[in-house]
Amino acid sequence: MLRLVGVVAVAAAAKEGLCDKKNGSVPCAQLPHGVAMPMVALGSWRGSYKDCAGDNYTCAQEHARSALQSWLQEVGGRHLDTANDYRTQIQVGEALKASKVPREEVFITTKCPGPMGFNATLQCVEDNLQMLGLYGDKAPYIDLLLIHFPFVIKPECVGAEGPTCNPPYVDPGREARRESWAAMELALRLKKVRAIGVSNYEVGHLQEIADLAERPAVNQVEWHPFHHDDQLKAYCDANGIKVEAWSPLSGQNASALASPTVQQVAKSHNVSGAQVVLRWALQQDVSVVVGTDNKDHMKSDLQVFNFSLSDSEMAQISGLKGLKTTLHV
Repeated sequence: MLRLVGVVAVAAAAKEGLCDKKNGSVPCAQLPHGVAMPMVALGSWRGSYKDCAGDNYTCAQEHARSALQSWLQEVGGRHLDTANDYRTQIQVGEALKASKVPREEVFITTKCPGPMGFNATLQCVEDNLQMLGLYGDKAPYIDLLLIHFPFVIKPECVGAEGPTCNPPYVDPGREARRESWAAMELALRLKKVRAIGVSNYEVGHLQEIADLAERPAVNQVEWHPFHHDDQLKAYCDANGIKVEAWSPLSGQNASALASPTVQQVAKSHNVSGAQVVLRWALQQDVSVVVGTDNKDHMKSDLQVFNFSLSDSEMAQISGLKGLKTTLHV
């Protein structure tokens, strides 16, 4: 049977209380330099909030602040995920402060938009530290910083649509990705961040930076029963890169949960379809970023470590691949 591998016992370098299973905490994955990352995060993308239409960032920010505070204060989650593109970093900082959970007991992931070059990437680190409200009486740091995409958005397509915005992104090229990664490495050496990684990178993009000093600790990608790049994961596994799933329930419509296959497996374990799909990812050693402002859903999203799926169940769910897909976030 496939088991949850790569999740290690708490190391001395891990934050106290963050991954202590005796306290009921979510298991952690071990990243380079002794960094421990909780395997379940709560995201703050506006698409997670069903009553926030289109680009209504005010609505998304209000929902994010409330949801993230509940995640920390009431549900017991300890991993928060945000990004420049989400425009919710300020709300993450406000939720952290309001929750009164000590900073060292919370793991924060944020993202720079893309390969912006050396200086712009360093400025992005500083901007995130400030937006997250991490400056105080102690040296500020980000737990995990990702480069969100291997490409960059066209200036005229930021928050807008038009004839030149299909697609809205351009490929900045290999050298831009390498320069940006070098800046991430410097931020790591300066202890501005504890771990660095990428998002939505394919094997070719990862190979472009493979000869640099630091390998990505994480590659956050679309991963759910309808869409999972097994060759990409094999490359990441072989090179010590943790795969993390955005949209693990298959997007805003969560259509994977309605699959008869998923429903049958859920019934046999007396759990929800969402719990089955999350367990399917976690059992492949893929950490997950969930998105919701529903406290009951938050709680059930953390209750996925007390059952296991059989080899047959894992194969059936994996066999749903290719039926549907979602958009990059």
